[in-house]
Amino acid sequence: MLTFSETVNEPAAETSAWTVAGATVITVPGVEAGTTMTITTTGLSSTSSTPAVAYVAASGNLLDASAATNEMANGATANAADQVPPTFTADRTALNTVVLTFSETVTGTAILNSFTVVGASAVTNSAPSASTTVTLTTTGLTATDGTPNVGYVSATGDIKDNSVAQNEVANGGAVAATDHVSPTFTAARTALNTVVLTFSETVNEPAAETSAWTVAGATVITVPGVEAGTTMTITTTGLSSTSSTPAVAYVAASGNLLD
Repeated sequence: MLTFSETVNEPAAETSAWTVAGATVITVPGVEAGTTMTITTTGLSSTSSTPAVAYVAASGNLLDASAATNEMANGATANAADQVPPTFTADRTALNTVVLTFSETVTGTAILNSFTVVGASAVTNSAPSASTTVTLTTTGLTATDGTPNVGYVSATGDIKDNSVAQNEVANGGAVAATDHVSPTFTAARTALNTVVLTFSETVNEPAAETSAWTVAGATVITVPGVEAGTTMTITTTGLSSTSSTPAVAYVAASGNLLD
C-alpha cells in the first residue's frame, strides 16, 4: 500500500507508471482525491523483504489536488515497509512432534496451545529466538500416517518476525503437516516358527528381504513381502519354546519397507 503526503489523483490501470524491485506490477487501481493506493504485484516470495517502489513520470499521471496539479516527481522512491506476517510450513517428524519452518526469522515464547494441531489435545511449542524453526510437541496423535492441519492462535501466542514492525503470525490457518513419521509394527507369534507383523499403516516391502528382519533366538527363512498392506508373516527356524516372546527387529540397512 502506498500512502501519499497529500490528496492525489491517478487514473486506474497505469501499471507501467510504477516499479517494484524484484516484482512485476499487475494491478494499479488508481486513486481519486485520496491519500492511499494499493498496488498488486507478482514475483515476490520473501515475507521479510522491503522492496523499493518507484514512480515513472513518463508513463504515469499522478497529480496532487492543488490548482497547480503538480505531478509526482519522476523516480520518486520509497522502500516498502515490512507489514507482511511470517508464514510457515509444517513437517511431522515423529508421532507427536511437528517441526514448523517459517518464511523468515521469528521470536517468541513457549506458551501452551499457541498452536493447534487437529486431533491433538494439547500443543506446546519451543521458544524461537531469531530462528526459522519452532518445534511443536503434541498429545493425542496416534496414527503414523496422519497429516494434521496446524494453525496459530494469536490470542494466546506471541510469535513475531524480527522486523521493526514485529509482524505476528496470522491467526488461524490450516497448514497440513507433511508425513515423515516412520511406520511402526506389533508382532504376534501364531505358531512355533511363525510371526505375524501388523503395521501401523499401509506399507510396501519387496519379497525375500530375509536380512531385513531379526527374530531373537531364530533364523529368518522367509519374508513374503507386502504390497499396500498392513500385515506380513515371517517364517523362522530355531525357536523351540512355545511360550517365548522373541524380540522382532527391522534392519533398515538391509530392507526397503516404506509407507
